[in-house]
Amino acid sequence: MSLQTNDYDVVVIGYGGAGASAAIEAHEAGARVLVLEKAAEGGGTTAMAGGNIRTVRDADKMIKHFHTLCEGTTDLASVEAHVRGLIDLPAWIEKCGGVIAPDKKKVSGPPVVGPPYPRETPGTLFPRVEGADGVGVRYRWPQQNGHDRGAAGYAMLARNVAQRGIDVVTGARVTSLVRDGVTGRVSRVHAEHDGEKIQIDARGGVVLASGGYSWDAELLRDTIGAVLPSASPPHRNTGDGVRIAQAVGAGLWHMGAAVLQLGVVVPDYEASFGLKVRERGFVLVDRLGQRFCDETNLAGHDGGVLLDDRDLRGAVRKRLPSYLVFDEATRLAGPVVTPDRGFNRDSGWSDDNSVPVERGWIASAPTVRGLAGKLGLDSDELTRTIDTYNRGAAAGHDAYGRAAAECTPLEDGPFYGIAVWPCILNTQGGPRRSPAGHILDPWGTPIPGLFGAGELGSIWNTLYPGGVNYGEALISGRVAGASAVGVVPS
Repeated sequence: MSLQTNDYDVVVIGYGGAGASAAIEAHEAGARVLVLEKAAEGGGTTAMAGGNIRTVRDADKMIKHFHTLCEGTTDLASVEAHVRGLIDLPAWIEKCGGVIAPDKKKVSGPPVVGPPYPRETPGTLFPRVEGADGVGVRYRWPQQNGHDRGAAGYAMLARNVAQRGIDVVTGARVTSLVRDGVTGRVSRVHAEHDGEKIQIDARGGVVLASGGYSWDAELLRDTIGAVLPSASPPHRNTGDGVRIAQAVGAGLWHMGAAVLQLGVVVPDYEASFGLKVRERGFVLVDRLGQRFCDETNLAGHDGGVLLDDRDLRGAVRKRLPSYLVFDEATRLAGPVVTPDRGFNRDSGWSDDNSVPVERGWIASAPTVRGLAGKLGLDSDELTRTIDTYNRGAAAGHDAYGRAAAECTPLEDGPFYGIAVWPCILNTQGGPRRSPAGHILDPWGTPIPGLFGAGELGSIWNTLYPGGVNYGEALISGRVAGASAVGVVPS
């Protein structure tokens, strides 16, 4: 729609899960709300995400666990607000007409049996950290009206925004905010829409919910240390919110943090595919052709393992990229990616991986030595690596502790290989915010009229427990929207 007026109570920047939740909550408090979205349609990372929302088994334990994982980078009150918000969230979703149901998988003990990679983790990724048993299983979104996972949750939010008649303008890129010269309050938004520069007054406040910086090479180099592939919608999360907030004096936190999965990038698709290996005849090797972990003990958010090792004398990251090397049985067991999830859909990635082999996305050769040549790896080193793995598999004693039942020797060709990267699901850094959603300056003082929500300034740092960013988007959006009107979320 086109802009009907330039005067609103609350302006929400970004129309993903956090922005939609903020708009709904502000409207419920009686505010006239405008949502500005840079892309041609809303959804962002929320619509392509898994959509998991944590249940709470024991709030006090869960708070202790989450606060410990934040390693002193997030105040206790913010963690408490998140957990209390999780308790209230199912009732709010039901009130909005949404349907979620707890996963029936167990919380503690060994991981639930699943594919060799990734391992299922119904509880937290850090089961030995105090309070882990307070973390509940995940709520899931059943398929509804042709949507599932995160897309089902976003469809529910968008439906509620439309039902309330909240103004939404897409294709509107916010360029700056303006603080009142007397009060210091953020009171005006400058944006570009349909080739024109516009300005909108925000009497109550502005909610920044514009996502992270998965697609901003400069910020990724400065914060994470490498430009990584992203699974999120291409070129949406470009760090606009970080820069806009900085320009009006915001402090930042968690800028070096991101949720990473193992994934692959292929021609003609900018966004990455998530890795999924369904049979046991495979290993991961680095750029030197050497193994470095128990591949079957990695969870879906353990992609950061590929960032952990550098050749300090050679000044290179030895695992960027790494390589999945696998046998014929593993090729035939199912696609080595998740073509039915994330941003990339209907890619033509066949169930037996024959199409990506034919297209050259997956390299193949009759011998390990021949495969090494196609992957650009040292043939002698990769051959030694596979021989060592095969001997360990035969003896029931893997050098990296991989269980004997999980080791299938790679003996008979053909053999296959594909580059594997740590791929960004979402970044965590951005403007620091209070438990009430106020964006803070570098000294911890709230900037009047400015609020934040979602992955832009998430409470999470580098130790991500899994299954919490989606719920945080809704919780922090509700808090920010209500705070912008001066009320507590109902």
